[in-house]
Amino acid sequence: MPARPVGDAAELVAAVRSLLAADAGGGVVLHGPPGVGKSWLAQAVAADWRRTGGLVVVAATRGPVTESSALLRHRADPLSPPGAEQLVLLDGIDALDPELGRAALAAARTGGVRVLATARRRAAAPGLTGCPVAPLAVPADCSGVALQEFCQVPSVQLYASHVRELNPDFRIDRHNQHQIAQTCVDLRGVPGALVLAARVARLEGPEVLTAILERRAGPEGPELVRLLNAYRRGRPSGPVPQLTAAERRLLAHAVLFTGGFGAEALRQVTGVPVEEFTVALQTLVDAQLLALSGLPSGRLSGLTRVRLHLPLDVPAQPPPDPREPGFDRPAARLAHARYYARLARAGARRIEEGAQQSGLAALHCEERNIRTALDTLLGAGPAGEALDLIEDTRGYADATGIELATAGQLRALAAACPPGEQDRLALLLAEACLQAGEADGLQALLDQAVATGAPTGPHGARWQRLCAVREFWHDTAAGSALLERAAEQALQCARRDGAAGGAERGAARIRLEAALARFLSGDSAGAVEAVRRVLPDALRRQDVVGAGGALLHLSLFLAATGDSAAAQDCHQRAMANLRTLGAPAVLGAFLTIAASPLLSAAEVRARGAVRVLAGFHAGREACLGTPTEPDLAVSRIERRYRPMLSEREFDEAQRAGAAVPLPLLLAELAVQYRRTADRPAPAARPAIAVQGQNASSNDVLTLRQHQVALLVADGLGNRQIARQLLISEWTVVNHMREIMKRLGCGSRAQVARWVHTGEPSGPAARADPPLWPATSAR
Repeated sequence: MPARPVGDAAELVAAVRSLLAADAGGGVVLHGPPGVGKSWLAQAVAADWRRTGGLVVVAATRGPVTESSALLRHRADPLSPPGAEQLVLLDGIDALDPELGRAALAAARTGGVRVLATARRRAAAPGLTGCPVAPLAVPADCSGVALQEFCQVPSVQLYASHVRELNPDFRIDRHNQHQIAQTCVDLRGVPGALVLAARVARLEGPEVLTAILERRAGPEGPELVRLLNAYRRGRPSGPVPQLTAAERRLLAHAVLFTGGFGAEALRQVTGVPVEEFTVALQTLVDAQLLALSGLPSGRLSGLTRVRLHLPLDVPAQPPPDPREPGFDRPAARLAHARYYARLARAGARRIEEGAQQSGLAALHCEERNIRTALDTLLGAGPAGEALDLIEDTRGYADATGIELATAGQLRALAAACPPGEQDRLALLLAEACLQAGEADGLQALLDQAVATGAPTGPHGARWQRLCAVREFWHDTAAGSALLERAAEQALQCARRDGAAGGAERGAARIRLEAALARFLSGDSAGAVEAVRRVLPDALRRQDVVGAGGALLHLSLFLAATGDSAAAQDCHQRAMANLRTLGAPAVLGAFLTIAASPLLSAAEVRARGAVRVLAGFHAGREACLGTPTEPDLAVSRIERRYRPMLSEREFDEAQRAGAAVPLPLLLAELAVQYRRTADRPAPAARPAIAVQGQNASSNDVLTLRQHQVALLVADGLGNRQIARQLLISEWTVVNHMREIMKRLGCGSRAQVARWVHTGEPSGPAARADPPLWPATSAR
């Protein structure tokens, strides 16, 4: 049964009938790629033709070649109503022999009848008026804050309606929203593919569908291809052409890619000579074994607006024989990974050198292929190559807030990491822990770094920045001063080494973070002055991300001081810069403030991030205009913060963010931060004796107990401490019992008093060396 497009059927039929009535040549050809609903629309027009008293003659284009002569004899059928207007339906005319097709069209036009044909290409029916049948609209992005709006997207409607045929209780909610949106985008809104995907999802489960769309290159790949072909029951398909060795090689490697790919990527990964490649690719596209779209693809030299896809609803080729010469699946996956590692490095270089629009766009559209490449390198490649790829995506993560590597992936490298790379791995792990709010992991890595001398090495400024942020959580003034030292050190290193672009940009990011720390410490004037020193340098470097971020920070600081006119002007200038880079860059700039690691509590960061994401989604068109292509930027980042909040907290943050325009939301954040800054700084904390730091055994706290005590002093409850340290509430309770026992305290208030004043009820604290590495740098 042909896939039915979503929309007003009567409106679609009326539009085609209007073309048939107006066409002087006698016919219309509905053309478009496989699965878009050409056959369904043609049959709907034919049914309407019959209802209005006309005669429809259906030519079986996939039947015997004598069908056209039978078609003409049918015109003299005595059963035809007198004077009935005739419509000849040629469904799939490009499957006819070319001469037979031309003869049928000529005969129909000579006899004064109308012709309605369907074809994959307009050129298959010369002389007929072309009527393109396009795929369904797909969501540009999605968020739980606009669930009803999401459910009205035509591709989403079609997918959901076919899932409900077997499961009437199926509902779209915020938990399955991203998966549905990604499916619609991956399948480019093609109805036939969406119907097939819904069939797989409702019978096998959405996880299997995701595996088919994303992991066909994995060990389960051949089995998934066989499963997918089994679900293509009853779908019409033309004969599969006899493929050459080059064409088979291209198809065998096409399954390595996730979410589509560019022609350059396929050529580089397969290694097919360019002369053979162009002919083979054209053949596969002509045979509809590969599909083309106008979505962007990353290239080593920039970006192109052409993307190749493996069509889901076209029968897949059988898995390649591993014995076939020239095909080695593990080697092919490694070639794929190394190509995208090179692409990530090229994109990072363009971001550093000022071509940020093409650099960010190339990395954004190839995010999923880069993630696949990282998985391959983590599993089968040298550890150094995996670390290089992660380093090369840092600039993208800083600009967009989208992390391509997780702390878990980095930890998996620990066993295979050579000794010379241990410091670099520890640094990347510490930065990942900081972003994830994993205070315990961060502290352990900082202690390890001090022991190995890493803070004085080539990445000293990055280490100092981590130590400063960690110190800021407990002493805003001291942490702010350390951040400024780290920023100055980074700037001096960039100038001393003659490094341009990336090094200066990294130093500028630390300087902006230091300005925000000043503001949170209560020094608004100093924060404004610090940003005004950063901004000219960013403009000189043509650093659009840096300039936009600086202006956004300045807007925040000015709003807090009551200068609303200047704050609004800075906000408008920031948006003018950032919108040229697209939604990910706009969100990244806001998240550097709303989810700054200077906010020690992970749930506070998550709440601010969710508010910004909801506010951006609600006002996206006002910020960026109507989206021209899907990016799913909000949806991807939302998934990162969802586990940090309860369902109720997440809903409340979304509703609060969606109700406020972004400029006002930034002002609200300024008020919230101002209240934080107006609180008096806590008294200097005594150095708590920590096990392993020359303390006696009867009055020590373990590292974990020390962290719990500090968070208690910050006013956090057991649940909040558990989330901050990623442990259970019962573990927190047990730690509290042991802390009270060791310090001789009878309540949480006494523990807090001990931390703040150094006057415990029990044994006095000793003047041991400070715990935090940053403290030694004061």
